[in-house]
Amino acid sequence: MPIAINGSGTITGLSVGGLPDGIVDNDMIANSTIASGKLAAATGKILQVVHNSGSSTKTADASTDHVEIINASITPAATSSKILVFCNAIIESSPSSNAYAGGYIKRGDISGTTIKTWALGQSAYHESFISPFVMDEPNTTSSTQYTWTISKWSSGTTHNKALSTGYSILLMEIGA
Repeated sequence: MPIAINGSGTITGLSVGGLPDGIVDNDMIANSTIASGKLAAATGKILQVVHNSGSSTKTADASTDHVEIINASITPAATSSKILVFCNAIIESSPSSNAYAGGYIKRGDISGTTIKTWALGQSAYHESFISPFVMDEPNTTSSTQYTWTISKWSSGTTHNKALSTGYSILLMEIGA
């Protein structure tokens, strides 16, 4: 059977083993696998999940250049555990010239260790859904806080906001 792509983007005509090695990643795992509780990292299993959400607007502007959007804490079961950190929000950027929003995912509070930097920019007012994530190796069994921040990244930005439509942080401990 020849390989074909139909109008909805579905590829037909592929047999088992018909894709080049390395192109299937965790994003391509079938929903039924996740729903049945079989989701696992390359070297482990999900040991615990911590979630926190909020809905009050958080603003970074000239008076508060760098602010916390949200945080959550997790206590790893083993020093070899990894922590997968997912964040999401709708971010509003308002420019006086060019609008650049950005921030960090920190281990600790707002002045903690940066483990991920995120950024977006446009030359006009915009709202964007963003979802930065990172895998961390805290090497501890002590309670560990993760903090997601937003910053005013350019002098041409009037303000950046995590909107009151909601935002969240999700921590997943991955064990060996």
